[in-house]
Amino acid sequence: MIVLASQSGSRKAMLEAAGIPFEACPAKLDERAAEAALGTADPAAIAAALAVAKAQAVSADQTGRLVLGSDSLVQVAGQRFDKPRSRAAAADHLRFFSGKVMQLHSAAALVRDGQCVWQHSARADLQVLELSDDFIEEYLTHEWPEVSGCVGRLSHRGAGCAPVQGNRGRSIHGSGHAASCCAGRAARTWGNFGVTRPLPPSPYAEVIGDPIAHSKSPVIHGYWLEQLEIDGRYTAMHVRPEGLETYLEARREDPDWRGCNVTIPHKQAVIPLLDCVNPRAASIGAVNTIWRDGKGRLCGTNTDVDGVAEAIAGLNHNGCRAVVLGAGGAARSAFAHLAGLGCASAKVLARNQVRAAEALEDCGLAAQVLPFEGDTGAFAGAGLVINATQLGMQGQRSMPDFVLSEIAQTAGDCLVFDMVYAPLQTDLLSAAQRQGRQSVGGLIMLVGQARSAFARFFGATPPPDHDAKLYERLTG
Repeated sequence: MIVLASQSGSRKAMLEAAGIPFEACPAKLDERAAEAALGTADPAAIAAALAVAKAQAVSADQTGRLVLGSDSLVQVAGQRFDKPRSRAAAADHLRFFSGKVMQLHSAAALVRDGQCVWQHSARADLQVLELSDDFIEEYLTHEWPEVSGCVGRLSHRGAGCAPVQGNRGRSIHGSGHAASCCAGRAARTWGNFGVTRPLPPSPYAEVIGDPIAHSKSPVIHGYWLEQLEIDGRYTAMHVRPEGLETYLEARREDPDWRGCNVTIPHKQAVIPLLDCVNPRAASIGAVNTIWRDGKGRLCGTNTDVDGVAEAIAGLNHNGCRAVVLGAGGAARSAFAHLAGLGCASAKVLARNQVRAAEALEDCGLAAQVLPFEGDTGAFAGAGLVINATQLGMQGQRSMPDFVLSEIAQTAGDCLVFDMVYAPLQTDLLSAAQRQGRQSVGGLIMLVGQARSAFARFFGATPPPDHDAKLYERLTG
């Protein structure tokens, strides 16, 4: 007889249904403290570690016996969700989940005398249906006691019904968490109540970063998957710096994973974790796209250069005088493209001037490095201004006033390109427009770099024919 490190009714039901004799003994574990000690935001790694920790906590008093621990975490649009503390919170969760893909990361572990003897982890993706407020209210009226039991759970127990239905209408009894959510169609009759449908295994890619909730990459790649009728998925994954290595180790073993886009702050930190980096990314010193090649190696490249090229395609490059703000990974893509154009003159405003000089040397661009402050004369007569910093991004510091005011010193036909795309209309773009300068927002670059990355992930290059509709979706 095994020991179940849980008092979960769903987990008990699963063991009973399988005919496995067990004794339930809840784990006395501070899960939040245990999670904090892990130093990772990767939900798969957290679920696996907590499953072991729960079993070990119970095993201390169960000499010689097998103890089963398990855990599940739910992530939607790059955000983690805990158990709802109230019915109102559960309703808020469901409104957020509506129409999105819910990722369930589950793990189980067997421990004997404190030693883990077996582990298993799995991920399930569930497409949440479009849920109206009336639907949510009626669902919670019937199911709130069950929904409150665990994160993401939409109970499979109802008034004589089985709302957990597979594609063929069969009941699915999962872990009692999001895997036990359901796939039926949302009908007004309670017997057919359903909130999710399981997604079959299919190729997928994702974008990783910290933060990541603002990312529009899932919208872009999702649109192209629809237009090209490709069986695949693209999601957002919140990965903190301390969890980057663990994330890549897990994805390396996932046969359905096709790669990921990399955003702030991982573009440089990821390089030593890869098996190979192509010459362009190596010279830039930053990677924004990772894919697995035919030999199973994790490879990195930089498609941001393609995005920069698309963003400033309308610029007259002859004798162009450029100003670049920043010296990080995004700035390096601008340096590389300007070097390829043979830019006549370039000036870089950077807080870390040593870092800027190193980046310029790596990218082969001759430029003057200036302190990030006003009255340097950098903007006088400039034909191109590129913001490659986070300044002006939602949640970040504002663009300094000196930059906004000195835009007036640029050439009359100057093009001002802001890599920031959230918000769409930044203070820098507004300042450029007030002075009658050309302005280009970060969405153009985002789409341009995404086009190259998509080809790596899914084997097809999205044509620009439908870009107008894509921009409508992105700005709607």
